[in-house]
Amino acid sequence: MAAATTEPERATPRRRSDGSAAAARDPVAQALDEAARAGFRWMLIGRSLLLAVIFAWSLYNAAIYANYLASFLIFDSIAMGLLILRTLGTRHERLWHRYAVVAVDIIALGAAALFVPLTTGGDVPRIFVFRAYEPHYLWLIVIVSSLALSPRLILFAGAGAVAALWCVFLIAVAEMPRTVSWGDLPPESSAAEYTALLLDPDFIGIGNRIESTAGLLLGASLLAFVVSRGRRVVGAYAIEAQRRQRAENLFGRYVPAEIAREIMATPGALKPTVREGTALFVDMEGFTRFAAERTPDEVLAALDALLAMASASIARHGGVVVSFGGDSVLATFGVPVAVANHAAGAVAAADEILASLEREPDGHAAIRVRIGIASGPIAAGSVGGDARQSYTVYGATINLAQRLEQANKRLGTRLLVSSATVAALPDRARFRATDPLELAGFAEKVAAYAA
Repeated sequence: MAAATTEPERATPRRRSDGSAAAARDPVAQALDEAARAGFRWMLIGRSLLLAVIFAWSLYNAAIYANYLASFLIFDSIAMGLLILRTLGTRHERLWHRYAVVAVDIIALGAAALFVPLTTGGDVPRIFVFRAYEPHYLWLIVIVSSLALSPRLILFAGAGAVAALWCVFLIAVAEMPRTVSWGDLPPESSAAEYTALLLDPDFIGIGNRIESTAGLLLGASLLAFVVSRGRRVVGAYAIEAQRRQRAENLFGRYVPAEIAREIMATPGALKPTVREGTALFVDMEGFTRFAAERTPDEVLAALDALLAMASASIARHGGVVVSFGGDSVLATFGVPVAVANHAAGAVAAADEILASLEREPDGHAAIRVRIGIASGPIAAGSVGGDARQSYTVYGATINLAQRLEQANKRLGTRLLVSSATVAALPDRARFRATDPLELAGFAEKVAAYAA
């Protein structure tokens, strides 16, 4: 029995640089990993530029306060970020580098809040840091971490920011001999009492710290949720693109949109199976003489135009091009996805192909084709290993379509169809029965009909 295949090659996914074999086997996970790596690269670049500006400002302040601790911390943070930037895409890249960058930034910011002097004029209570800045800079770390497109990293940044906030706050409060907070405000307090509490150097505002904590955690959680949703959307799009690419790799560009959607929506659509369908086989008549009268470039151009026209006609009527055989085309209707009136679709495609072939303007004989159509059970499916797969159709129906195409030559016809195909057509009057045909591979004579 005849068989036809179309064989795409799959590129082997590159192993992730952080050593994850699972992502290397999953193109979607690999695509998300590459997107996260690109985002982390932008995070490092943007962070370095921002820190460079802050570093320049810190040098100015250091000359005033005679304290270069902040400049030293910022410089070290910039150097670490640039070093990690150079490891991206190499064997030295590690997933924990992303968490290390965020952790260093949080630690550096907390250390600056604890040890960098606020003014040159004596001791200023460290609690004033919270009154002046609250968690503004901590928010910046959380937002920048989102560029890495990792919900876990965002949550890590949020949790680290909260830990730094309370660490600095508790250390500052521990240094204070006396503290006051909102609980010390008398009931039905006056405006003067409210103002006095806010301006009291010992006011620590525990409630404000709780609000800042809730804001950081909620904001980080929402940002992580948004990134997670974005990854799911991108992942779903990548899966759809992967299935579409697989369909195009297996069948070429000429796949009807509804069939392509069905293949993408049904993962098992390409599994080996047998279903009722119609096979159409188109072959160019007199190819040897045609090629002898033309240059190779002209022959190839004519073949390209013929096969493209035939494939487009097949797709317009619901068929799928399974394979090209030099100057021939094999297509199926109703396989791999069931469609109504597959026999009528195949005949309509054949009529369109024949009607499209006219005489050439230079006087040479027109390109002519012979077509065979047969309906019945067709065995089809995608076979092969992970690295290479082929979509194959085979069986008596495929064999019959090819033999009917060949029988056109001795009958002087251009289109022959099987009795099963004619029986499935709503309009059978246009077809006339031929004498029963002896066909290679068939033990008994076969009934055929010519247009």
